Amino acid sequence: MKKIRVAQFVGSMGCGGTETMLMNLFRSIDKEKYEFDFIVNSDSKGWYDDEIISLGGKIKNIKKIRDVGMFNYVGYLTNFFKKEKYDVVHSHTFLHSGFVMKAANKAGVKVRISHSHSAMDQYEKSLGYILKKKFLQKMILKYSTNLLACSSEAGVCLYGKVFNINGKVFKNPIRVNEISEILNHQKERDVRIRKEFQLNTNTFVLGHVGRFVSVKNHEFLIKIAEELVRRKKNFVLFLVGDGELLENIKKLARVKKVEKYIIFTGNVSNVYDIMNVFDIFLLPSFYEGLPLTAVEAQGLGISTILSKEISKETAVSNDVVFLPIDDGVKYWCDEIEKRGRKELDNCYSSFESLKNSEFNVENAIRILDSIYVGGGKIYE
Repeated sequence: MKKIRVAQFVGSMGCGGTETMLMNLFRSIDKEKYEFDFIVNSDSKGWYDDEIISLGGKIKNIKKIRDVGMFNYVGYLTNFFKKEKYDVVHSHTFLHSGFVMKAANKAGVKVRISHSHSAMDQYEKSLGYILKKKFLQKMILKYSTNLLACSSEAGVCLYGKVFNINGKVFKNPIRVNEISEILNHQKERDVRIRKEFQLNTNTFVLGHVGRFVSVKNHEFLIKIAEELVRRKKNFVLFLVGDGELLENIKKLARVKKVEKYIIFTGNVSNVYDIMNVFDIFLLPSFYEGLPLTAVEAQGLGISTILSKEISKETAVSNDVVFLPIDDGVKYWCDEIEKRGRKELDNCYSSFESLKNSEFNVENAIRILDSIYVGGGKIYE
């Protein structure tokens, strides 16, 4: 049987939410039926590159838009798509999906999917950006066969209100079998990770997973640590991830004299093992599409506190609360104290909610399969 060739068009395969979502799909999808190419325009090696190759995928580096020029970019991509003869082009590059969709259409690609992963531009008010967005949004709507988004907010952000009629929310998929494995050996893993990081069994553990970029609002987490120190709490705060602001946040922790309460792990391959020791997961982001880590935290039975800027579609359990950032850290710390420690024996109910939801990668693949195979325009 001839495989269906799919181009996953993404800036790079680093350790971000979109890339993790794609890897969860790629690990689980039928590789006898599908062939995935990851189209990147990054010169540096991505976090997932080795795993992609080991699983039979391909990474194809193309030129950046600035290297060929905006007016030549569509032609450049068209030639690339014609040469590769893809059946599906699935673009994850927000506004630049306009160029990708037009090029895929000119190359005769039948299934052309634009996928929004963020409500990222709600604070961008410059005239230049607004004009750019209108131009590329029009291209996306004209040349895409399918409009996907990780949440309703992310869909409206990229496509406008037409998304509510013609688009589809595609929940970021999670490999629930890996979470199930953690839950089945939760106590042993908790002991091992606490020993690795020299934590007492009675140490209260807060955690955050995300890139060190401004949108994640790490400064707010440092302020929370300050307030908990003032309240004389026995706690540690795990900050898992890497990014351009990592050193700035480390410096801020030193200046605020809370560095001994914070564990910077960098990017890790055993993120579920580390999340397993969290009593509370914190995500005070200024905006998000639909954060995968917050859903994973709930699946692991972790009490979850999110900013009100995050989509309510993130909630898959009853143990999640959305708080305003503007009310300040005292309000957040009051909620932290109210929630207390995680009960290791009571983590399965939220997992069952996750397992039965569209976040389950098995359910997500069935949805994606119908789009990849079905093809055709889904809206007029």
